[in-house]
Amino acid sequence: MTRLALVLTLALSFVLLPLAGGQTSQGILFLQEETPSVASPQADSLSESQTPTPTETPSPTETESPTPTPTETAFPTATLLPPLTETPTPLSAPPEEEGFILFRLAPAQSPASLRNATNLAVQDIGLADLGLYAVSVPLSQQAQTLETLLSQPGILYAEIDGIVTGQETIPNDPLFPLQYALVNIRAPQGWQLNTGAASITIAIVDSGVDISHPELAPKLLPGYDFVSMDSFPQDENGHGTHVAGIAAAQSDNGAGMAGVSWGAKILPVRVLNASNSGKYSDVALGIKYATDQGAQVINLSLGGSTPSSALEEAINYAAAHGVALVAAAGNNGGGILYPAAYPAVIAVASTDSANQRAASSSYGAAMDLSAPGVSIYSLSPGGAFTYKSGTSMASPHVAGALAVLMGANGGNAWLARQALEVSALDINPTGWDIYTGAGLIQLDAALQKMAPPTPSPTPSPSPTATPSITAIATAPRAISVTPVYSWGEDVPVVAAQAAFLTVSATVLLASPSPTPTVTPTPAFTLTASPPALAPRLPAPKDSPSLFLPCLGSLLLSLGLGLAAWASRRVGEKSWSR
Repeated sequence: MTRLALVLTLALSFVLLPLAGGQTSQGILFLQEETPSVASPQADSLSESQTPTPTETPSPTETESPTPTPTETAFPTATLLPPLTETPTPLSAPPEEEGFILFRLAPAQSPASLRNATNLAVQDIGLADLGLYAVSVPLSQQAQTLETLLSQPGILYAEIDGIVTGQETIPNDPLFPLQYALVNIRAPQGWQLNTGAASITIAIVDSGVDISHPELAPKLLPGYDFVSMDSFPQDENGHGTHVAGIAAAQSDNGAGMAGVSWGAKILPVRVLNASNSGKYSDVALGIKYATDQGAQVINLSLGGSTPSSALEEAINYAAAHGVALVAAAGNNGGGILYPAAYPAVIAVASTDSANQRAASSSYGAAMDLSAPGVSIYSLSPGGAFTYKSGTSMASPHVAGALAVLMGANGGNAWLARQALEVSALDINPTGWDIYTGAGLIQLDAALQKMAPPTPSPTPSPSPTATPSITAIATAPRAISVTPVYSWGEDVPVVAAQAAFLTVSATVLLASPSPTPTVTPTPAFTLTASPPALAPRLPAPKDSPSLFLPCLGSLLLSLGLGLAAWASRRVGEKSWSR
């Protein structure tokens, strides 16, 4: 009986085994398709953000797979599923990158004949007038193709088409992508030429700076607080910290943001209180202090609506010592504030990310330059960062640019100012205007303008008696632009001129010559010293001469007398008749 039961059990197992094995294979296949692998992004995000509870774990019934029994899981299932490697998906190799080979044909050689001789697809890339053509081949075949071309008669030379890249220096500061302003003033292209010198100091005459900010601390010099009258100019408002970061934050250090001048030192001078206001006398003290401490650039992101003789005296004192002074034009949408309105100060307007003037930016005849001032990202006390807007943010962009230029030219503030003005990007309305001055500063162009022109070699005299014809005749004309300064609000726009520019233009006239001689001349001549400042008040007009009015009155009286006498004589003759 026991043997009979054992035989029946074995027979039943052989009958039911294929059915049980098929159900198990279907359940495993379903789970492989729907369940994300451990390396999938979904699994990673779950492990980082969620810890599922036991009730959250899907049960076999939720995934529609039958409940496995110990007998079922004891059988290997790999034999029931086709291995993934048995049906590989064919992968096509990516096309190989191609490159150009440039070559020049002799005048007697034609592209068609070369094509027939080498079986290469000769291309006219637009330089056929120069005898230049190209062939495009995979990079792996460039060397062999180059040898083939060089071996052909009629090929004057052949070369692999080179690669050029835009020359700019991008700092490794992680917050640099948030600083659109540096891109708009072409700071990366300028940094390729010069990043600023540690010998230049920018005085931030403002609400002080955050002394412990990691983006400022390595660059700070001992300063002074004229509000509390001590030597601890700690920022209690945040305005000065933001301004200092724009001008010269620690740059390319793998942390934080970048300043316009990487090398310049910062001299903090506190003249504004925690409410961001202060007195003219403190500003004057701060300007004189910064000058006496050897600062080459003074930034004044502040202003008042009324002029001050005492403030102007301090401004002129700094200018006489060769200091470059930069100030915010104001955010009232009206007249330029003081000290920006003074002739010795560079008044700066505010622009946005589209290089358009900000509506709130002040304007007037004393406007000099423009810089970004809308939504500017910079430093905040406590080691933080924030956005601020206004001409207060535009001014330190110019101050930082001046510091870079002065570090490159030996500290000449006047040459740096001229270079910024003659190289600025023009903003509507066209030309110099009361809204944006000479335009938006461009750091790279200013550095190039300031560089001395390369002297051209003097040609040796021709041994023949026949005079040579110069292909380009130069007719230099000096255009001296006299600045007109005004201390009122009612000066006509026509009276405003581009301040402090002496431009030497060159007129080029072409004339035929088989061997032209070209003598390059610089487009602009930067004068090394500024002109004398215009007087604060307009000079009195000369008294008009009374000679001509008196002579006119006398002649008029004689004419009227003669007319009356003639009329009387005519009347007497008529009566006598």
